[in-house]
Amino acid sequence: MWPDWLKVIQLSPRFLFGLWFLGLLILFLPPTLAESFGISEIRKDYRGWIGIATLAGFSFWVVQLIPSFQTMYRRRKLRREILSCVNSLSQNESRLLAYCVYRGQRTIPLPITNSTAVSLRQKGILEQAGGTGSALAWPYTIPSFVWKYLISHRPTLFSELENLRPNEREKVLNELKRSFGGLQ
Repeated sequence: MWPDWLKVIQLSPRFLFGLWFLGLLILFLPPTLAESFGISEIRKDYRGWIGIATLAGFSFWVVQLIPSFQTMYRRRKLRREILSCVNSLSQNESRLLAYCVYRGQRTIPLPITNSTAVSLRQKGILEQAGGTGSALAWPYTIPSFVWKYLISHRPTLFSELENLRPNEREKVLNELKRSFGGLQ
């Protein structure tokens, strides 16, 4: 069984950083400050142990940060892949997203069997709500990073709608609403 003092390895990265930083302060404070804090004797007597503990704290902190950086990298890579799909959508997929953007709604209720929504969900562009809704109107949500991309690239992604006059655009959006069924 592991000794209790080795549980320091399991501390969260912020605590390990704090221990490391505290060790650095104790070791490298100017003598006048160390004297005023009353740690000059401790520093003199236990400098080697404080140094080892400081290095260990730093090492464990770095080791625990590596998975965090890997997760962040994977998440960014996945988001880039999802956003690259937006430029190569089918006409129905593009129209569904255009409807959402021009209506200003990130969540859209659709039949659970709607092939366009299922396709967009498989690409990561829509997320299906868990455990709510009915087979006739299941809520699908556009993730916030996709929504921001759609809004910022609206004129180029939906140029056919962007070039229409407002009343013509409204007609097209109402036709889209009818064609997808279940839209509210």
